[in-house]
Amino acid sequence: AGAPTGVNRRYSKSPLPSSNPRKAIADGRAKGTKLIVIDPRLTETARKADLFLQVRPGEDCTLLAAILRVMLEREWTDPTFHDRFCTSLPTLRAAVAIFDLAYAERRCGVPATLIEQAAQMFGTSAKAHAASGTGLTFGPHSNLAEHLLECLNALCGGYRRAGEMIRNTGLFGNAATVERVVPPNRDWLTGPMLRSAAVGRLNGEFPSSRLPDEILHPGEDRIRALIVFGGNPATAIGGTPRTVEALRSLELLVSIDPRWSPTGRLADYVIPTRLPFEREDLNISLDGASPLPWVNYAPAVVDPPAGVPDDWEVFYDLARIMGVEIEFKTGPFGRQLEPELPLDMVNRPTTSALIAHACKVAGVSYDDLAANPGGMWLPDRIAVVQPAAGDDGARLDLCPIDVAEEIAQVLAQGERAADPAFPLMLVSRRVARVMNATFHEVPATKAKYPVAPLFMHSGDCAARGLQSAHAGIGVEHRD
Repeated sequence: AGAPTGVNRRYSKSPLPSSNPRKAIADGRAKGTKLIVIDPRLTETARKADLFLQVRPGEDCTLLAAILRVMLEREWTDPTFHDRFCTSLPTLRAAVAIFDLAYAERRCGVPATLIEQAAQMFGTSAKAHAASGTGLTFGPHSNLAEHLLECLNALCGGYRRAGEMIRNTGLFGNAATVERVVPPNRDWLTGPMLRSAAVGRLNGEFPSSRLPDEILHPGEDRIRALIVFGGNPATAIGGTPRTVEALRSLELLVSIDPRWSPTGRLADYVIPTRLPFEREDLNISLDGASPLPWVNYAPAVVDPPAGVPDDWEVFYDLARIMGVEIEFKTGPFGRQLEPELPLDMVNRPTTSALIAHACKVAGVSYDDLAANPGGMWLPDRIAVVQPAAGDDGARLDLCPIDVAEEIAQVLAQGERAADPAFPLMLVSRRVARVMNATFHEVPATKAKYPVAPLFMHSGDCAARGLQSAHAGIGVEHRD
């Protein structure tokens, strides 16, 4: 089911900057912003919330449906927005009608008074916005949960409007932002499909979770060779035994990584490339993470060992050996920027030349960046949302047929009875000091987390006669 994509969704998805979110929360609250946090755990962010809904794990959809029901029932919405930009409101109203406060309290473990309070705080505020983190996407019915979350924004107009400042659109790969609706786009139902499942691409990419099946899929068109660039699928993809089996079955596995990773141990070739201090670099992919337009060029600090290539040179040399002409395309996370730069496949370009081209595309000066090693703020590049030229007919679909069907599935599952074989539920969470597959080998991290920690409720530990084997981790109290 396709979650609705609304006005400036990219820039409204996360209201907090990646840099110093604690300060952003404090500044917002000083101006009167109210913070509602939904989480199974009393997180660091939840401790700063005005209202904390400690939902039972796996019941995100139930809680969000109940909040939507209350908002619609009490008319705590923005009809000037949803009447203009949305469709299928009656279908959504009917789909969530059964999720009353009493029912939601039983399933979610959240008091009905708090659910009602959250609906009122969000629905009656002058400006509301709902955003999610990775936790929501790891739960049951994760796509539905994301859809219901966006319905909160759609009902209350939780998007930036014409004339409002955009915190930072980024310099690489972002077009002018106009106040308009981007209608639902089911691009995974069109174009190339996977062999192992009827799944297409989303945002130009196939889901990595399907990679083992595509490798092990019988047939001449199965994946036979794989180049892993700075990743670690041997541990990053769920179902490790099957993933390892798939990687071992490849005819060729190449790992481009300076680290000796679990994936590298399975590879036919490991190509270590330059470390960050050994190469020139430009903050392309994450430039939009800064609260204001900022760009930084970092020169190499030390010389790399002899013969160690830069990342891009591996692909350049493969193309050169194969007799294939390639172009240098700049953009965050694979998004192509114009103009592309055809590469000379005889005379190797330099990293400096490629960075200079990227600067030209972004409209900044390579020479100015090189003269300012601490980076440059560009206040003249602060953008505001532009007004729409007119009504183009695009609308947000609040409740497509398959979304209504999945809501019915959640309802049909009912209140979960304890399964003797699986009495506990594993909740996804971040671990401090690491980021995905990075920093696990840092000495300070290994000292604090010598093994992967499993955090359990103190009551569950006591009932099973378990205690922490490592000081400072293992037991949490649920208020």
